[in-house]
Amino acid sequence: MEEARFLLTELLEVSVEEARVETTLTRGAYVRLGWVRDIYEKRCQVRRWIVAARAYLLHLVGCILFANKSATYVHVVHLDAFRDLAQSGGYAWGVAALVHMYDQLDEACRTTTRQLAGYLTLLQCWIYEHFPNVHQCVTDDTYQETSPYASRWLTSKAYMKGITGAPYRARCDALTVTDVSWLPYTEHRGVRAFEEISSFQGQLRWGPMVVTARPERVVRQFGYIQSIPPPPVSAQLSHDDIDDRWMHFAEHLLPAG
Repeated sequence: MEEARFLLTELLEVSVEEARVETTLTRGAYVRLGWVRDIYEKRCQVRRWIVAARAYLLHLVGCILFANKSATYVHVVHLDAFRDLAQSGGYAWGVAALVHMYDQLDEACRTTTRQLAGYLTLLQCWIYEHFPNVHQCVTDDTYQETSPYASRWLTSKAYMKGITGAPYRARCDALTVTDVSWLPYTEHRGVRAFEEISSFQGQLRWGPMVVTARPERVVRQFGYIQSIPPPPVSAQLSHDDIDDRWMHFAEHLLPAG
C-alpha cells in the first residue's frame, strides 16, 4: 500500500493525503478510473504534460490492456511503467497483455468464478480466427492486410448477433482437430513477420504477476506436427531469473520440428 501511495505522489504529483484517501477508498493498491481522469484534466490545466501523459496512459491500460472485473479501478503498479516515457514505448506490451490475459483465464476456469476480465478484444479476435465454427461474425470487405488485424471484424451492434442452433458450450465440446484454424495469420505474415521470441517457453511476468507459457502444447500454430508434450515444470523461478531468461530468450525457444 505504501509503495502504491509513493508512486502516486511521485509520478502523478498528488499529495500524500490525496493518495492515502484514494487507496483507502479502493481498499488496496488501486485508484478509480474517474479519479485518474480528474488528475489528467488538472495536470493539463497547469501544463504539466509529462504527468498528464502518465495519467492518460494509466487510464488507457486500465480500460483496455489490464482491465479488471471491477470495471472502475486500475492497479497502481502499472504506473511505474510510465516513469520514463522515453522508454515506455520500448516495452513488450504484447507480452504484458498476454500475462494479464493468462492470469485472468486461469481464474475464469475456476468453478467459483462468474466473470472474465483482461484484454477481451484480444481473446475475442483470437476466437474468431481459430474457431470459425463457434461464432457468427462479419468480416469487413474493405479490410486491408496493412491495417491492424483485429479491424477486419465488424463489431458494431448493426453486425453483431447471437448465435443460432447449438449454444457455445455444445459447439466447443463438438470441436475436432479439423474444425480449428491452426494457421490463420499466413496471409498477414507479409506485413507482420513471425518473430522467434513468439515461441518462447517458460515463465513470463508483469510486475508481481507470473504465468507460464507452454507453446509446446500447441505447436500446430507454428506449422509443426503436434507430439505429446512433456509434463509441466512446477518449479517457481525468482523474478530476476524470469527476467534473465526473457532477456536470453534464444536459449529457451520451442524446438522446431
